[in-house]
Amino acid sequence: KRPTEVDPASERRGILTVFVTRGVRVLRDNELKLPNPVATVRCAGQSYTTEALVEKTKSPVWDEEFLFFNVVEGDTMTLSVNHKTATGEFLGGFDLRVADREGLRS
Repeated sequence: KRPTEVDPASERRGILTVFVTRGVRVLRDNELKLPNPVATVRCAGQSYTTEALVEKTKSPVWDEEFLFFNVVEGDTMTLSVNHKTATGEFLGGFDLRVADREGLRS
C-alpha cells in the first residue's frame, strides 16, 4: 500500500450520542386527525425508537437519548417520524452523514 492509502479496517470507530428532543408541526396526510408520532433513529446497523406518546399531538416532546456504537464518519444517521409505531404512516424525516454532525448543534 502507498502511505496515503487508509485501510478501511483501521478506521477510527466511536460512539455517537443522539438526542431526540421534539418535533415541530408534525402532520398526517389527513390534517384533521392529529398524529401519535414516534421517532426512529438508525445508524451503523442499529435502530432505536422513542416511546410512544400518550396524547396525539403535532408538537411532540420526547427528550430521549440514544447511543450508537462502532460508528465511523462515513456512516449515515437516519431519523424518521411515523404514526404510532416505527412502521406506521410516514410523517417525515431526514438523513445526516455522521461527518456532518457538527452542523446540527445549536
